Amino acid sequence: MKKSLFITLLAGAFSFIPTFASAATITVVHGINGLDLGLARELPVDIAVNGSCALSRVTFGASTRVELPQGTYTVTVHPSTGSCSSAPVINQQVTVPSGVKNVGLVAQLTDAGAPQLKAFVNDGPAESILVNNASKGVKVWAGAGLRGWIFFYGIPLENGQGQNIAGFGNNGRLQVVLIRSNQRRPFYKKLTKSGSTLVLYVVGSGKNGQLVVEERIS
Repeated sequence: MKKSLFITLLAGAFSFIPTFASAATITVVHGINGLDLGLARELPVDIAVNGSCALSRVTFGASTRVELPQGTYTVTVHPSTGSCSSAPVINQQVTVPSGVKNVGLVAQLTDAGAPQLKAFVNDGPAESILVNNASKGVKVWAGAGLRGWIFFYGIPLENGQGQNIAGFGNNGRLQVVLIRSNQRRPFYKKLTKSGSTLVLYVVGSGKNGQLVVEERIS
């Protein structure tokens, strides 16, 4: 599915929900690689919210952002038929809590291989680096360095854990480095931009992994 179509469908699905000044930004991520289930990598799914089919044929690695007010929503994820008509593989209550401004909602596999939705709170000061691990069976080590020099390294994140690994202040620049526990070399390095917040989602698994990058400009 093209990203533009994904955004259009999701925006239409939530058009009946009023938007308030206190609404949170929700980043929705499809983080289940079908290869980890013996299926096609793209693993297209349909997503329903409060019983209404909101998205169809969403593929692995797709992400977008929507605005939602505080409240609790029933979200179901279905093997794709185009109309949410198949039996759901995920059926969860998702709450947007009061006072939270940014949430990542990731469809992922637990270490035992069960599909679930995992919510990560991505609030933090401007110019931060937030890392969310939604990768089956893999620990991710996250670090940051000043202009390429590592000044701390080795924050371990288990599957389902997220962390603000650095707040670098006005006009600062850091290089973020991510390494999977089953690998020796970093799979991601990036020098941050001044005035931006970087949110990273490690999804899939160690063998079939991917990184979804969300960059917010302050």
